[in-house]
Amino acid sequence: MIYGVAQFKHAGTDFVMIPVNPSVEKKTKTEQIALRCKLTEKAQKAGLTGVVVPVWRGYTGSLKFLVEADVKPLVTGVEWPLVARHLKESLRLE
Repeated sequence: MIYGVAQFKHAGTDFVMIPVNPSVEKKTKTEQIALRCKLTEKAQKAGLTGVVVPVWRGYTGSLKFLVEADVKPLVTGVEWPLVARHLKESLRLE
């Protein structure tokens, strides 16, 4: 599967945000963590720097994030137009 990648700085932190299928929300916590770890590994191997954050649009259109609790405050205020504007890279996850 090929994922788009948005790399940008927000609130003083470098982010690598990767849009994923909204069905990730229905996966178990273990499956979600495994996905985030795989994406982080691929991003690092590709030379992308920053906190890797899988993101998706929720039912109401708001952006949802798969992050650790300590990162949640850092992504506050990030909305889809910001992510979409920075989509320039791609990662292949096999």
